[in-house]
Amino acid sequence: MSDAHHDSGYKYLFSHAELVRELLETFAPPGVAAQLDYATLRRENGHYVTPALKQREQDVV
Repeated sequence: MSDAHHDSGYKYLFSHAELVRELLETFAPPGVAAQLDYATLRRENGHYVTPALKQREQDVV
């Protein structure tokens, strides 16, 4: 299976707040998921400029 196939799955997962919540509730240490405010989850721009002024792009933030 190619890396691009896995990337698509991760992009889909992290693009949906409800799936991120389920992931954290299932795999985070006990008590951690209960302390998070899921209403604040939002997708962020994945384009950055580093302190060294280099362009950087992330898949999903």
